[in-house]
Amino acid sequence: MLRVLQAVGGLARGGTESVVMNFYRQIDRSQVQFDFVSHHPGLNDYEQEIRDLGGRVFRVPEFTGLNLLPYIAAWNSLLRAHPECRVIHAHAWSTAPIYLRAAKRHGLYTIAHSHSVSARSGLSAAGRLLLKRLLPVGPDYYMACSGAAAEWLFGRNVTRRENFSILPNAIDVERFRFDTIRRERVREQHGVRDRLVIGHVGSFDSNKNQGFAVDLLARVRAERPEAVLWLIGSGPGWEPVREKVLSMGLEEAVFFWGVRDDVADLLQAMDVFVLPSHFESFGNAALEAQCAGLPVICSDTIPREVAVNDDIAFLPLDRPDIWAERIRTSAGRRERSDAPAWSRYDIRTAAEWLQRFYLSRPVTEKR
Repeated sequence: MLRVLQAVGGLARGGTESVVMNFYRQIDRSQVQFDFVSHHPGLNDYEQEIRDLGGRVFRVPEFTGLNLLPYIAAWNSLLRAHPECRVIHAHAWSTAPIYLRAAKRHGLYTIAHSHSVSARSGLSAAGRLLLKRLLPVGPDYYMACSGAAAEWLFGRNVTRRENFSILPNAIDVERFRFDTIRRERVREQHGVRDRLVIGHVGSFDSNKNQGFAVDLLARVRAERPEAVLWLIGSGPGWEPVREKVLSMGLEEAVFFWGVRDDVADLLQAMDVFVLPSHFESFGNAALEAQCAGLPVICSDTIPREVAVNDDIAFLPLDRPDIWAERIRTSAGRRERSDAPAWSRYDIRTAAEWLQRFYLSRPVTEKR
């Protein structure tokens, strides 16, 4: 059995960690087993599931910029203690130049994977951007979830190399497939049978821009007063959005669902899906929504690779009037086509590719 170290920021639901877990659930764990290295001990939503699936969770200290030597020492100690780990897959990009160099010294095959198109802002972002400049010269292989994510982190030259691949953020297509009976059951259960349901899934932070979705609801309700907004997710930006809802008198029309295990069911009950993010490396939520047969409206900064069908629009954030009109005119459901395009995003197909990739890597003797 090949053991692969998955280096992540934390183990919270959402984002990169959810993508990695989707792959982990699908691979043949008798041939390839994942272990996880987490930088944030407080983010541990997936820890029990990882252990149940046969994986292990290791922790290293969060890198602060002032603890370089202890950070390197922690990685060296981990790698020395676990010579059975032969491949490392780096998803936490900001310090990847540091720990991938350590991994190469210990004989591991190294993979750098981009899930980002932004370093956010602030002093910590400046430090991350400095480290980012070192990534194109170190790993054995490069991956990215989209062309935009690849070029942002690695540069255009890397995308032309033979040791580069785009690995889409695949989903369980069958789980999200539109089902009329399930839709009616969920709408009845939540009392929205005769209402227009606008949906959004994403962590609450300034980038996801849920406040814009609240503004859209107010515009739509001017003509469709039965419209409601479902916001699924959690995060530090929840309170400002909640305050905005209260200030606009929309508390009866906006539903905060928090983190859910039944997102696939809730998508069935929606009528239109909005993703007004300022940036996305790919936009997995939009992919899931399309699979569920929903018309999708995204900001025009989101990579076009997320468009699997033609029922998706990319609109500018400075024209909320166009967004509102699109919501009013496009809301509705249709059966998802079984077009070949969906096979590229099916987690079973993608997991099979990733498993073959891992098993074909040339690993060296541990030093």
